[in-house]
Amino acid sequence: MMKGKRDKTMREMTAGMYVYGESIIHKAKAGLKTLILLMIIIIPIVLDNWMASLGSLIFVVLSIILSGLSFKYILSYVYRIRWFLIFILAMNICFYNRSSEGIIFSIWIIRISRISLYQGLTTVYRTIIILTASALYTSTTRPLDIINTFMIIFKPLEIFKISSRQIAVIMGAAIQFIPTLYEEAENIRLASISRGCELNDKNIFKRLYGGCRLIIPVFLTAFKRADELSVAMQVRSIEL
Repeated sequence: MMKGKRDKTMREMTAGMYVYGESIIHKAKAGLKTLILLMIIIIPIVLDNWMASLGSLIFVVLSIILSGLSFKYILSYVYRIRWFLIFILAMNICFYNRSSEGIIFSIWIIRISRISLYQGLTTVYRTIIILTASALYTSTTRPLDIINTFMIIFKPLEIFKISSRQIAVIMGAAIQFIPTLYEEAENIRLASISRGCELNDKNIFKRLYGGCRLIIPVFLTAFKRADELSVAMQVRSIEL
């Protein structure tokens, strides 16, 4: 019964927001989780081999299982930016390899080769792992713990008279605002469709035009939320 309610609540939430839990992943120190996240991002890029990427994937999958969160909930974060991933894949496949080696298809300035195909798939694969790990990190780590961890990480910058607290609070707020802004954008999109805006039209140009009309309301919402946050912080005597 409780599990069913928990699953329903998770479906209603936006991936990337903190989800309360008692798992070993939730209870782990925020600093340790931040270090592991950085390793997942850096190691596959530095080593640049399939073993490192496979190891990162296995670790992320096991972490999701241990966290008690559903794969559908975590991967919904990746699904939202599927068009961005497709764009990255297309750019790498069409323009990565400028030599004539291993060409599969060529027309005008577009050259598709085995090397560019491998590069494109590898880039998207690594991006998905990083996004999944980041969604798991923000879903299992309290916002305050994230801010405190960032303050420790950026502490050395105070030598140059750069406030680590300011950077930590800004980054922490930005991380928490990403799912909120997406939720607002989705509400605006549904409201626009109900008013006859052609966002689901089969014509790609009409869909792009309709999508552009969402940008201004989303930006206005972002500025409004930022202003509300700054007022709330001033009321609580939080100085940045």
